[in-house]
Amino acid sequence: MKNKLLLSLLACAYLQALEFGYMGNISTSMGGAGVALEDNDFALYYNPALLTKSKDSFAYSFGISFSQNKLFELSKIDKNTDDNLKNQLEKVKNIFAKNNNVLAAANNTSSTNNKYGNFSPVVSDFIKNNKDTNNEFSELAKALEGTNGQQNPNLETAIKNIQEKAKNDPSIEERLTEQLLKSTENSKNDLETNNVDAALLGNIISATDSTKFLDIVNKSSKDNNGAIDIGTFLTDLGDIDLTNLVDDKTASDISVVYDSANGKNDIRIISQNGFVYNFAKNDNRGAISFGIFTTLNANANAALDPNHNVLIVKLSDNKTYIKLDIKDGKMHAISSTKEEFEASSALNKQVNHALNAGSLALLEVPVAYADEFALTYGDLSLGATFKYIFAAGYDIRKNVNIDLNGINKINFKNDLKDPTYTHTIGLDLGVLYSLDDLNLAMVIKNINNPKVKLSKNTATHLNPQVRIGAAYKLNDLSFAMDLDLLSNKTLSLNYPKSQTIGAGVKWDIFKNFNVRGGLMYDFKQDQGAIITAGMNVFNFFDLSIQSSFKTAQCSNNVCSKNIKLPQYFTLKLGGSYSW
Repeated sequence: MKNKLLLSLLACAYLQALEFGYMGNISTSMGGAGVALEDNDFALYYNPALLTKSKDSFAYSFGISFSQNKLFELSKIDKNTDDNLKNQLEKVKNIFAKNNNVLAAANNTSSTNNKYGNFSPVVSDFIKNNKDTNNEFSELAKALEGTNGQQNPNLETAIKNIQEKAKNDPSIEERLTEQLLKSTENSKNDLETNNVDAALLGNIISATDSTKFLDIVNKSSKDNNGAIDIGTFLTDLGDIDLTNLVDDKTASDISVVYDSANGKNDIRIISQNGFVYNFAKNDNRGAISFGIFTTLNANANAALDPNHNVLIVKLSDNKTYIKLDIKDGKMHAISSTKEEFEASSALNKQVNHALNAGSLALLEVPVAYADEFALTYGDLSLGATFKYIFAAGYDIRKNVNIDLNGINKINFKNDLKDPTYTHTIGLDLGVLYSLDDLNLAMVIKNINNPKVKLSKNTATHLNPQVRIGAAYKLNDLSFAMDLDLLSNKTLSLNYPKSQTIGAGVKWDIFKNFNVRGGLMYDFKQDQGAIITAGMNVFNFFDLSIQSSFKTAQCSNNVCSKNIKLPQYFTLKLGGSYSW
């Protein structure tokens, strides 16, 4: 199971850049809004122009964010999924297998002989119910029974006649299905005597064109002497909904593995920590700020060899191959071949798949200056941040084999010895317009598009980010809202872009106590709405959280017990002091 989790934990294709991020506690808990918010301790990060509205202050913040897709779902997969699938699929063989014990219990209808193998009790019951009637199935029943001691002299004609009638009257197909299901239920004991799953048979009949199913029955009698294998069955039938062949748990597990194996898995960990010291504007100069910011961004994802990205299972007889496919949101089983298995199956142990991991750690030392200018109506503040950037990157590529129960053991120890280092600089520009208690702002971060290396052969750019915001103060309440004007690239292969909108409110209940809340939403990802909240007590203790409404079940294979956890979660602790 631990190996199985590595499938989703360890890999990221080409790393791109970093999104805007959330440094500090106040903005984090107000829907991520901060570029226009007064008294924002981390104005140095969000918008240097805001420094003209700041006090002399000191602040720090430490935090971590976690998001995942299909990780918790993978943790719940039954370790025997591969065997369960094979065993369930092989049950189909029993439906048409030969067994004389079943023949003896086949309602004494000797004329059916052993033509239909274990399916004979169902045929016998169908004959008994329809042979002597005047309904549309009497001809079919007599043909199934055989006349004058001959085997199925008119069966193909009878099936063809019903198919023609069904073209004009679709209800005939429904009634035929009803009759076959009724006969299956009546023959349940006889079927199960010979290890035929009556419920499985009923599901197959329900999900199948009944006349086509009878064609297969006829073929099993005529060509295979009552012994038809699952490969022939699926080839003739076309394909069938896998949930009608396997139990719900196995089908669900296969679906998760299918999505994951096709790259739809992702885990991301971000840690942003910072320290700032702000000097307020005075009559002789503008506002000044400096700080230290650290950001660790790690993302992982697995992807199949593009030429071997189909799930084809080889059954225990080593000659039957079943291809699993997704159609209209449902998993289907389709007959395959040895040649196709070797040429395109992801489960072929001779094939290596890409398992790549990457991370980028940034140390930024920013220094900012901002000044305010009086206008006829309101004030205009301009600010700029110059920052030294030190980056350490990893770009790790691995080749692994995959099966439904996991992947081979992976060792990253040697790959983590030699990170690639980069020294560069960055520039942020910000503007703030203030009119009474209303602030409007815009910031452009990394305007010079600094380049950092992830390995000797791989690099990325910290692309420019443009965000606008508004804030309004009403007595003890402060309202703020931010919006990314451009989408930002991320480290994620599944979600390569991020573009957020967020809003929140802060209530200064007492001088040294406030509570905050907000909502945010990312247009480019599927985490849904994210709720944010925070509180500050006597400045030295500040707690902020962000959490998505979407949750996933985490099994006791990963967590201490089976619990639901948010797909996205952020926790930050910090404090500040101003004078």
